[in-house]
Amino acid sequence: MGSGVPYDDAKFGISQSAEGVFTPVENNDAAAIYWRHQFFVNAKVKEVRAIVKTAGKGNTSAITVYKGTTSIGSIAIGTATAGTKVDASLTDTDFDKDTDILNLGQAVATDTGAAFIAVEYQEAYEGA
Repeated sequence: MGSGVPYDDAKFGISQSAEGVFTPVENNDAAAIYWRHQFFVNAKVKEVRAIVKTAGKGNTSAITVYKGTTSIGSIAIGTATAGTKVDASLTDTDFDKDTDILNLGQAVATDTGAAFIAVEYQEAYEGA
């Protein structure tokens, strides 16, 4: 990743957030993206969470988390999750402001589960 601000910067350790609504349609396209965020700083994602508004149609319903087009995690939004907060399990958390976009898509093409999305991240720092 590119350089960030130094550790002695006053912003060090301050979390930032991005919010949105994930509202897929039943379209038989599991590759469709329904929410995205472009970071304007080099970022380390601390958490991607969903507050499930409408649970998915089945127990395997999920939101897939992508770094660009590469899957880096998922958020389960199965039939019993309506009204709950569900955190993603992520395999990659470093995002470069010039090349990486956080994308969310539906894991099951025919699903219509909906959620409010919150992404917590910190600016990446020199040497991080």
